[in-house]
Amino acid sequence: MNESKPTYEELEAELKLLKQECLDHKLIERAYLDSEEIGNALLNASDEPIILIKPDGMVISINSSAASVFEKTKRDFIGKNYFEVIPDSSNSSLKKQIEIIVETPQTITYEETINSKIFKISMYPIIDNTKTVKYVAIFKQDLTNIIGAMKSLQESEEKIRAMSEASHDALVMINSEGKITFWNPAAEKMFGFSSSEAIGTEVHSLIAADENDIKNAHKGLKHFAKNGEGKAIGNILEFNAKKKDGFIFPIERSVASFQHGKEWYAIASMRDITERKIAEEKLYNMAIRDPLTNIYNRRYFLKLSKKELERCRRYRHPISFLMIDADNFKQVNDNFGHETGDVVLKIIADIASSTLRESDIFGRIGGEEFGLLLPEANIETALDVAERFRQTIEKNVLATGDGIVKTTVSVGISCLDEEHQSLEDVMKHADIALYAAKGKGKNRVEIFTN
Repeated sequence: MNESKPTYEELEAELKLLKQECLDHKLIERAYLDSEEIGNALLNASDEPIILIKPDGMVISINSSAASVFEKTKRDFIGKNYFEVIPDSSNSSLKKQIEIIVETPQTITYEETINSKIFKISMYPIIDNTKTVKYVAIFKQDLTNIIGAMKSLQESEEKIRAMSEASHDALVMINSEGKITFWNPAAEKMFGFSSSEAIGTEVHSLIAADENDIKNAHKGLKHFAKNGEGKAIGNILEFNAKKKDGFIFPIERSVASFQHGKEWYAIASMRDITERKIAEEKLYNMAIRDPLTNIYNRRYFLKLSKKELERCRRYRHPISFLMIDADNFKQVNDNFGHETGDVVLKIIADIASSTLRESDIFGRIGGEEFGLLLPEANIETALDVAERFRQTIEKNVLATGDGIVKTTVSVGISCLDEEHQSLEDVMKHADIALYAAKGKGKNRVEIFTN
């Protein structure tokens, strides 16, 4: 199991504990009052730096730990005045503390920096039977590592906090129960929940839009709590999220896990990909749709038609093909202009799109020619569709600044049969029927016959 690093709060609690802790100076006090030899032995056995001085500053005893703090030996101190051995600017404060202790016996604690190290100084009076302060015991506890670790961790947390606040991506951390423990400003902006509203809430129930996603996530949390693993960990996934107001939008999410103590946590970076999805949809439509009429272009129409025809052939289902051509289209362009001709093509496409079934496939073959594939449609059904479509177009009238434009279409129909099985065959036969309709006066429907 990984050894967890202490948090800033844990280090701070440890520091407070050290500051509140009282060393058992009474034991040393009793020993010195009974026997200086026993007192010295006890003092020297301590790992903590301890100095014993008289009220006038004379050093009675000092252990090796205390002497090393000042980079000196015990001999440098014993029998000498502490303030002469250590002519430090802080001594005036120390003298004042001793005066206070002598006048009113009490324990005094403060912090002091010695040779770039931070110490907790605890001063205790040792009182004889006459209630006179005979000695002052000075204990020094090295806080350098703890305070340094606190400062380092605090700086690290401040950097992480600054980076998370500067991030345009939502950064969210959860525990093994799925409850939110961190929620950066970008998450507030993205989802509409403030940090105080989000923290402590189960993340999937809060922001996931799909009920199945929520159920699957709750199942996955049980596995995640054991080993920090799951389908989302280490992968970039897309799913639909919801804002506070209920608005649903797509996001991209990447998740990493880590262990702190015995518990697993996950931190997710989430990005709103609405604009990207719109751009992808536009690019996709540009690849498959005719830019003028917004119906399928020739390439994609043929691709879908071939696939659907193969399906109907495999299951022996009927399928029909309609070739549609705008009548007198060159005259429309010549008499009214190409812009009007474009409007005519759009009208044909719009009328067809509004009347077709979802399974029907409609596309612009080229110029003023359109193709329509009708799955599950026999010749009678195809003829009915073609006639209704022709009649609707015939009734349509387009008013322009140069006059009235009346549009009609000719339609040729072919069906899949035992002899002719390919898309090329049915298109060729529908084209033959179309030209027959043109030859018979236009604005009519013809069926291909062998």
